[in-house]
Amino acid sequence: MDAKLMDDKEATTVPGLRERWAYPGQLIPVLVGLLFVVGQHFGMVARVPVWLLIGSLAFAWFVSSVTGLAFPNLDTLNLAVEIAVITLVTYVIGWGALLSVGFVFSVARHIDADGSRAGRPSRSACSVSRSGSARWGSGW
Repeated sequence: MDAKLMDDKEATTVPGLRERWAYPGQLIPVLVGLLFVVGQHFGMVARVPVWLLIGSLAFAWFVSSVTGLAFPNLDTLNLAVEIAVITLVTYVIGWGALLSVGFVFSVARHIDADGSRAGRPSRSACSVSRSGSARWGSGW
């Protein structure tokens, strides 16, 4: 089987609005929200108001989606926004100790899509987030 080589125009084509919104992955926040509520009932998620759990998740989904649509060619910005909202949601649910695990999924997706050029921004964004959370945790 011959692989089709993409020309420059095809390589830089950004999916349109319909392609970005019409896939099952957009339903994941709904399932995660349900898991947060059930997890809170069983003591696995922080005892915060349900509106805060669902609101932080909805905020994270909205901000990362809008950033991806508004700035589709700014991969570093999209990565930084994803790291920031992962940090927010992870601390809201009380799982701050597992923050780096959340980063792995975002960084892996960006490295898969952008190649090795996503490595340095990934390290930087994760380091900034971790250093900020260390300062916050130590009372700074």
